Amino acid sequence: MTDSENPYATPEADVTPEEDLANPVVIRNMYINHETSVKSIGTLYIFGSIFILLFGLAVFASSMSYQIQIKPLRYSITVIGLGLAQFYVGLHVRRLASWSRFGIGIFSVLGLLFFPIGTLLCPYFLWLAFSAKGNMVFSAQYKLVRQATPDIRYRPPFFNIALGYLLLALIIGGVLYSILAMR
Repeated sequence: MTDSENPYATPEADVTPEEDLANPVVIRNMYINHETSVKSIGTLYIFGSIFILLFGLAVFASSMSYQIQIKPLRYSITVIGLGLAQFYVGLHVRRLASWSRFGIGIFSVLGLLFFPIGTLLCPYFLWLAFSAKGNMVFSAQYKLVRQATPDIRYRPPFFNIALGYLLLALIIGGVLYSILAMR
């Protein structure tokens, strides 16, 4: 019995017709989840850069309050520069600029050093940016698809929304409990 006669064999035909691959709506719907995940990297970079900038400014302020020492001053300027670079890359990742993939690569390789969170998230970031879908999301062709379909938005599943609200309620409850427990 050959593969063509086997009723249990996996299909080998392309299930998406060629004419559908030229339709911007079909292309956008194929990549919208990946696009949203890539944009979330930009959001995380922007939030992270805010904390890095605040830390750098705090080190800078503390080095200025005492007599000026070169090491803390250099360190604070380096940290502030890193925070500004991460903010800039995050902003352009949100805009899906093609060059920002290399910023993701640099910051993710650096992030691999930060165990355990960096070693868990950064390989995923690298996969999002440099996979075949990532190549498409950052391409000029996909930019034209996004311009042709501005009305298509990502709609998260109900479970994700409910989980987000549950997490928010737990955080608020924990903060309220810690405030009330101090009295």
